[in-house]
Amino acid sequence: MKFLIALALLLASCSSLPLKDKYRVVENQTYKTVGGQALQGDFYIPEAKRPMPAVLLVHGGGWYKRTGDMEGIAKDLARSGYFVFNITYRL
Repeated sequence: MKFLIALALLLASCSSLPLKDKYRVVENQTYKTVGGQALQGDFYIPEAKRPMPAVLLVHGGGWYKRTGDMEGIAKDLARSGYFVFNITYRL
């Protein structure tokens, strides 16, 4: 019985390690310059060595400011094997 309690405590104290993200992020890349203003976005690039689908993310934000609310979606898509470009836009 003591063995079972010790085993249960040991297993309960072990936590799993988080999975390593299998993508890289290239931030603030200029894709065009208009009127002297750089238009930028972030690339989320999976490690896959094969052709992959691509997603262009354009956030909401009421068209008045850039928000980071699409970052979580971009990360989830990249983890699932999608090449993601999360753009910013000028006002």
